[in-house]
Amino acid sequence: MYNGYIRGDRGGMWVVGNKLIFSANYGYGISATGNYGEISNNVVFSTPGALGQHYARSTGRGKVAGNIVYNASLALGISVASQIQITRNLCLKLTADTCGSAAEGNLTNTDPQCIDFDNFQLAQGSPAIDAGPADPWFADLDRTRNDIGVHGGPWAIDQYDAQRSPDYSGPYVYPLFKANSSLSGGVMHIRALGVARLR
Repeated sequence: MYNGYIRGDRGGMWVVGNKLIFSANYGYGISATGNYGEISNNVVFSTPGALGQHYARSTGRGKVAGNIVYNASLALGISVASQIQITRNLCLKLTADTCGSAAEGNLTNTDPQCIDFDNFQLAQGSPAIDAGPADPWFADLDRTRNDIGVHGGPWAIDQYDAQRSPDYSGPYVYPLFKANSSLSGGVMHIRALGVARLR
């Protein structure tokens, strides 16, 4: 987090699978300014009455895909440089430009039908299910088409939550840091395996 938002300013930066819930005045929701950055399967949500600029933002070259931007105020839903590909995002209740009107396949002013606004799990029949990018690279963990939001895509938040269980024995898609003891003797302790995608 950086001043209330996620920020990636290096080339090749991925910003994937994050939930940002705003209740006060912050800056950008997600900002990626490095070349070839990718912003996918995130949720940027402002609670009613929150003020500020809450949106997915990217400059340089890359892709913004499969994100939900909900209830943003005083800002664009998604703001990017001209070289950025914007595709298959969902935006709702924005006060200014919604999702980039010329973007491919965006769902503008569409309710994602989340079960709640904490977990952002999609309800059965949600228009965001199987509505994200069709590229195999973006497929959900079960190999179906990308679901828009944090529960979709190859880095789905469900997988992260599952790995946190002490009894978990499956592959590690996300690295896990040992709480309160990550750095000892100059060594960073991380629990992870070389399985980047479940294929």
